[in-house]
Amino acid sequence: MLADGNVEPLVLMPAAHEKGLAITGSGDGWGYRRHARRYFRTVRDGRYDLARLFDVRCAAADLPAVPARMAAGEVAPVKVLVEYDAG
Repeated sequence: MLADGNVEPLVLMPAAHEKGLAITGSGDGWGYRRHARRYFRTVRDGRYDLARLFDVRCAAADLPAVPARMAAGEVAPVKVLVEYDAG
């Protein structure tokens, strides 16, 4: 398992397993709902070119190749924009 947005693996120490601790959220700021509200408001208002947030763009059919490209060192995206056909 990878930590969201990180390249390094998320490693739990043995004590976490012994105590049955579980990860229930992130501590990096706003909750997901607040992020989502801001994101969709920003999209609706057209204030930013949000496509610039993504490191890699690909069609849905090409998505399975992205992990191989990452493993080969071709790309190291934090965010991938997947484009789906409207049809």
